Amino acid sequence: MVNWVESKALFGDEKTHAEYIKSQLGSYWNRFGPGMVVYWCGFVEEITSLVKYGGVVVRDDFPGGELLRMDPFWDLKAEEEALFEEESDEDEEESEKKVESTLERDGNKLEVMTERLSLT
Repeated sequence: MVNWVESKALFGDEKTHAEYIKSQLGSYWNRFGPGMVVYWCGFVEEITSLVKYGGVVVRDDFPGGELLRMDPFWDLKAEEEALFEEESDEDEEESEKKVESTLERDGNKLEVMTERLSLT
């Protein structure tokens, strides 16, 4: 999973990347967790090993295809409660099936997002 993206319109060499880790990328990682830096003019492969704690993906382009974004305000418990309130007239078995379906759907979204953003 990638929590932040830093875009650099330059070539990523070892010296430049080490400076960015120290001055910028390390702070992002400490605050926000795993992220990605994009060097639009390319990079030397050796810089991928410079981040000792991992969690900073290095790319020379933005990942193609559909990206899934997590909604930080999404509240599963509130969604479940609303679902049960709306279904007060339906039988319990049908309600449980709908909740399971919703949880499975959202779990599948998370799995797909993780696969698509896993750039290792």
